[in-house]
Amino acid sequence: MPNGKGMTATIALVDDDRNILTSVSLALQAEGFTTRVYADGAAGLKGCLENPPDLVVVDIKMPRMDWMGMLRRLREKSDLPVIFLTSKDEEIDELFGLKMGADDFIRKPFSQRLLVERVKAVLRRVAAEATDWLAPGGRLLSETSERQAPAAVAAFTEAGLKARVAVSQEWSAHVVIGVRDEAP
Repeated sequence: MPNGKGMTATIALVDDDRNILTSVSLALQAEGFTTRVYADGAAGLKGCLENPPDLVVVDIKMPRMDWMGMLRRLREKSDLPVIFLTSKDEEIDELFGLKMGADDFIRKPFSQRLLVERVKAVLRRVAAEATDWLAPGGRLLSETSERQAPAAVAAFTEAGLKARVAVSQEWSAHVVIGVRDEAP
């Protein structure tokens, strides 16, 4: 499944249940996604920060780092979309997670089709937000390869500029780095 950049979208799966990792990974791969799997929160966070996927699916009960710690650390460095899997019936966890920046929650047990469709929906929303962010008041700073985009965004951010990755309409395999002009 394309990620809006002309490439196959990569989904990171973080769960300590090997059966869920396998079944979800196979369901996503059958829809054209590339998957990376991590068996605990610390490994998932490290993998997502070092080699960012397009979206992360995380179990709420994780060893080595709980979901709140993982989301908090992830949000310090990234705005990757995150979908949580939960077996809890308590609304307070979902409300807290959404306020911290989670994009969606799916309750266990869940259907593979529902998870795949929610992944697609979040990716569509994220792609639309990225291009909308730059279009109205932004200006193009540079074009770079998808692989170099995280480093370019970090460099712009360190320089005090508001940078974001958006899809180039002319070159679907490239990303556009832009600065959003603030309204007066």
